Amino acid sequence: MTSPENDQVEEAMSDGGADSTGGRRRTVVIAGAVAIVVLAGAVAAGVVVARSSAASPVAALTASTTPSTSPDIGKAAPAAASATAPGAAPAATTDQNTGKMIPPAMSTEQYGKTRTELIALAARLPAHLTLTAPATWAQYAGQTPTYDQDIVSCPHIADRLAADLGARWTYTYGKLPTGPGGCYWTPVPWVPDVSRFFVSIGYETGDVPELMQGMDYCAGGVESPRVDVPAVGQEAVLYGCDDANGPGYDLAVPDAGGTGAFFLNATGGVQQSPSQVADAMLAVIDGAARAYG
Repeated sequence: MTSPENDQVEEAMSDGGADSTGGRRRTVVIAGAVAIVVLAGAVAAGVVVARSSAASPVAALTASTTPSTSPDIGKAAPAAASATAPGAAPAATTDQNTGKMIPPAMSTEQYGKTRTELIALAARLPAHLTLTAPATWAQYAGQTPTYDQDIVSCPHIADRLAADLGARWTYTYGKLPTGPGGCYWTPVPWVPDVSRFFVSIGYETGDVPELMQGMDYCAGGVESPRVDVPAVGQEAVLYGCDDANGPGYDLAVPDAGGTGAFFLNATGGVQQSPSQVADAMLAVIDGAARAYG
């Protein structure tokens, strides 16, 4: 795991602005020993850390221990409640073991709002997005690779993100091929356990149809709404959450080589608007297309 101190590495390796190249299932990335202790306390309390579009690289979200699955929600279909349909959101609670606040479950209103946001974002996605995993990734066969510097495995898209989104962005940590989180980028300055705006590119090896069925969960273990986006690619799916944790969106795209799937994510936290996070999503898709298209 690479720390934010390696932010300067990408700057030193930058070629002056041009990008260089070498789940959905959102796995929480824990940064630092303190976060690991918090996670251990959560597990001891019987709390399951969910794969969530709203999951920060340094903030673990909670989910139901028995989430159910629901059929895909088609892009043109009316909104439909999942098997774990949201209801009225209860108040936030405090984990007695860790003292951390547990966000209230996604409400019916938030579920509908998220789905509306996803449909609007789907209309802005590029058509025929083709991403191909580098041939060198095959040597890992699903195992976690090790590098002297994790950044060497990540595409250099910080300058492109800055050009598309404004301000300054930097690689924060992570590596490829790992997933679904992979490599993370954040605006500068990045403040651990406070900053919530980030994008990521991840990759998982495995059976593609099975990977496409892997559902994310929003606050409270509510299955995230999802929208099929066949114009982007066969089996591609867009999903996300806009709940107490703020807006976050994911795009799962099968690898053109048929060996796995790419997972592209943008998450904003409560300080960013859905439109800002949607723009970030388009920017990271552009970065991924330049690196792996």
